[in-house]
This record gives sequence, structure tokens and C-alpha cells, in this order.
Amino acid sequence: TGTTTTSIVGFNAPTVAHQYCVFYDNDIHDNGQLDPPTDIDNHGLNFTPPMNEMWVVDNRLYRNGGDGIQVNAGSLANEGTIHHIYIGRNECYQNRQTGVWLKQCTDVIVSENNCHDHRPTAQATTAAGLGGQYGSVRAWYIFNRSWNNDNGIRIASTSGLGSGADLYLVGNLFYDISP
Repeated sequence: TGTTTTSIVGFNAPTVAHQYCVFYDNDIHDNGQLDPPTDIDNHGLNFTPPMNEMWVVDNRLYRNGGDGIQVNAGSLANEGTIHHIYIGRNECYQNRQTGVWLKQCTDVIVSENNCHDHRPTAQATTAAGLGGQYGSVRAWYIFNRSWNNDNGIRIASTSGLGSGADLYLVGNLFYDISP
């Protein structure tokens, strides 16, 4: 429903369309409206399947009309087709929804990111530094900092749309969180 500055989209093919890609030291910003009249997802980076072995490191993602970074398989059936993604040392701020958001993916590490200044709008009634929904499998949130957000981290219901197995929160720092 929205456009994304950089969308990494897999293809319906018997082999993996994207693997071993690195996103390093990029500025991705001012993509889409921060308070649109409807829910339009204009993410800074959006990963959809099939893909694996992706690295997203040392980027700055800000003022995007969706998430700074979203990993989204799109369905329970595709959950295992987007996996082994490392999201580390990025700075995500003032995006309409969140800094980093995971949906229906497997073996994703979100580590040492700084996510701040995400606030609710009319269409995004809650905003978080980090989070996910639809039950990602083996999602790791390690040593991230999340501050001045509506939620430090928000893990939403699986609603039967994902497996939701093995979520790890290790050494994260959440502060100046105000609902």
C-alpha cells in the first residue's frame, strides 16, 4: 500500500532471490508522510522473502512514513523463507511507526541499535523503538538502546499468523519511555 525508499523483494522462484547482501553506512530518510490520513507504510528498508544472509549495519534511518527497518515474510507459509538477517549498530529515529520491526521471519538478530523519538500519530496509535508481531522465530534483541519512545519494545500478538517461537531479549536499555 505504500512505497519504500529501499525495498528488497524476493521472487517466487525455486531458489533464493537475494542472499549475502550488505547495507552499510547509508542515510535513508524523509520517505512518505509522517502523519498520513490512512495507514501507508513507507519504510526506510523493507525486506520481503525469499532471502537470507542479509547484513544491515551502521545506517541512519529517520523520518520515514513507516518503520525505519522492517523484515516481513508476509504470511505464516513464508515464515521460513526470510532468515538469517543481522541488523546492527543502526540509528533509527522519528519514523512514523518504529525503528526496527520484525514480522514472520526466522533467525534475525537486532543488536546494538539506537532507536529513539518514535511517537504515536493518528494512524500509528503506538510507536516503539523496537518490536514485532505475528510471531517471528528465534528473534534476538541484544544490547539495543531505546529511548524517548511511546514503547521501548513492543511485541504484538501472533494472532495465529506466525509461529512465535524463541524470542530473546538480552542486555537492552530502555529509558525515558512515556506513553
